[in-house]
Amino acid sequence: MPPVPGNRPVIRPARAEDVPFLWEMLDHAANWNTMRARSDVRTVPELSHYVEGWTPDQGGVVASLGGRDVGAAWLRYLPFTDPGYGYLEEDVPELTIGLDPVARGRGIGRALLQALTDQAIERGVERVSLSVEPQNTTAMVLYLSEGFTRTGIVVGGSDILVKRLRGAPS
Repeated sequence: MPPVPGNRPVIRPARAEDVPFLWEMLDHAANWNTMRARSDVRTVPELSHYVEGWTPDQGGVVASLGGRDVGAAWLRYLPFTDPGYGYLEEDVPELTIGLDPVARGRGIGRALLQALTDQAIERGVERVSLSVEPQNTTAMVLYLSEGFTRTGIVVGGSDILVKRLRGAPS
């Protein structure tokens, strides 16, 4: 794959027609460690629910460089009966972020995270959660530097982190 042109990402709200791209980004998020055997995220219920049933009103942003989509971050409200790895409560959406490997290390993940957080605040969301494997130190450092805190809950070997958004009650 050729390098991605452009230096600064363009961030826009995710749309319904971005769902195929979200599947691609979910694959990158789930398979962040390229040493791991890849699986089709659509066939794994614990992963597929992060995109299946997603609608733009839940929140999401897409990043592009040089006119090419290279990353996405989105929120997903999941029920108690079908929780995700970062599940806390039904009213706390889980955040997923995925980047094309050629776009990593350029600040795009941080830009997506900040844009999605701003969007969530505008929508009145009080908290967001996510899960991160402890071995994914780059992601862990990013999330902690952006105000996420460890909950002390571990699911499937991943730490659940939460961020209380501005203006949210303590």
